Amino acid sequence: MLFRLAHYNIRRNPTRSILSSLVIALGVFVAILGQGLVMGIDENVMRAHTQSETGDFVLIAEENSPIPLPDLSAHQNWTDRLILPAEIIENGIQIPIQIIGYNPQKQSSVFQAQTWCQNGKWPYEKNHIGIGSGLTSLLDSTKTITIALETKNNIQVAGVFDTSCIIHTHNLALDSISVWLPISTLETLSQYRQERTHILSRNPLPSSTGWAQYTATQRAEPMLAVNRIRKKVLQSIYGIIILIASLGITSTILITIDQRRSELAILRALGLSKIQLLTIILYEQLLIVLLSSLLAATISGYLNYYWSIRGIDLSQQLQGLGSTSVSLVLYTEFSWSWMLICILSTIMIALLPTAVFTYFHQNLEPATLLREAQ
Repeated sequence: MLFRLAHYNIRRNPTRSILSSLVIALGVFVAILGQGLVMGIDENVMRAHTQSETGDFVLIAEENSPIPLPDLSAHQNWTDRLILPAEIIENGIQIPIQIIGYNPQKQSSVFQAQTWCQNGKWPYEKNHIGIGSGLTSLLDSTKTITIALETKNNIQVAGVFDTSCIIHTHNLALDSISVWLPISTLETLSQYRQERTHILSRNPLPSSTGWAQYTATQRAEPMLAVNRIRKKVLQSIYGIIILIASLGITSTILITIDQRRSELAILRALGLSKIQLLTIILYEQLLIVLLSSLLAATISGYLNYYWSIRGIDLSQQLQGLGSTSVSLVLYTEFSWSWMLICILSTIMIALLPTAVFTYFHQNLEPATLLREAQ
């Protein structure tokens, strides 16, 4: 009977029930999605490095100049790159860039590079070139590009190339300043034969003379250090939002309970004990809170999970950041434990005011409650 009465009270006051549900659902939604966005900051940096720039491990020439490729025949999951500074010459203007000579045969063993090429196909011919998507905004025309670079013998050479595709790696550090050539073409142009600047891998590589090995985390450390400051700022802002949401839930519940003094007086006059009255009120609130929390957690949790895998494409919004090594796809971090904490915390925040109100009014008689309600 008590539970039926609680269901009746919820249906009888739809406006009150909907208002409480919306406030509770908003609090849970912000808590889950906000935490996912804050904790996903480091994930964005690491994906930018591991998925396009370094792999999980990288060998870099210690002198910052190409050196002979070491013997890595026993290691399959690696690819080599020859990265050189260069310039695009257009209308008498020189635009600083970097040329990435990539290995067409081995690149797919480390990166999903087939997804990067847009509006065409990867350059395989000696007169073809791929252009980073961020670099295209600086050029009047991307059909034919003139590139100048310095060879191994300190001789300036220039070449004219046809653009075969626009390359979109979702990494600003690459997309805004890079053009791509088959490594054999860049070898011929630069006169660096079998010499490389980077070896990228999914597995640890053996140490080799002249090469320094780093993990993706080590290479990303400068950005991760900046992110630690960002996370503290965002967590402070996020904490304030959660506090406001919690106060909103608490105040809504208190107002709702306070407006029911006359109802409580009538129920007491009809013979309901204090325990029965408390049971009805707590059950009403629990039902509203639980349904609202689960609905909000389902929606925000799904968005969190979806964006943790697919990400949010911010390429149009972040083009102005220049060559910062961040991902153009914003990833969140999904956590079952955080969802459970949010639901349980919301239940406690919502039920506590009800318990406190009942505690302070448990000795009041029906006549007193009716007088206070007027």
